[in-house]
Amino acid sequence: MRQRPLSLDWSLAGHGGEEATLGERIPDEETPPPEETASRREQQRAIAAALATLTTRERAAITRRFGLSGHGEQNNAQIGRVLGLSRERARQLVERALTKLRANPVLCASINETHRPPSSVGRSVLP
Repeated sequence: MRQRPLSLDWSLAGHGGEEATLGERIPDEETPPPEETASRREQQRAIAAALATLTTRERAAITRRFGLSGHGEQNNAQIGRVLGLSRERARQLVERALTKLRANPVLCASINETHRPPSSVGRSVLP
């Protein structure tokens, strides 16, 4: 038995006399909820603010180390090759950048507030 296709504009009567269309009742599985979108946007702002406090080389090293550029995480040897450094020098550069980020109390508070899952109350996000 074949079923006829329905228009998403087809009117449905809801509880309490509410009217809605079929399209309004079907959940959108692909679009993230607004809370998630807002949280992600705030996270991106916090990351941008954090990276702005670093030198160009430190920013490049951190961006590559943690995959913030969309190319995946890279190890110190890969970072060193791109920046023309030894693996050890790349490690030191990443460590120096992380130390700078951890030393900024305003930045730490902002990142911890923005990215704190409910189960981590009282714990710092930065390592």
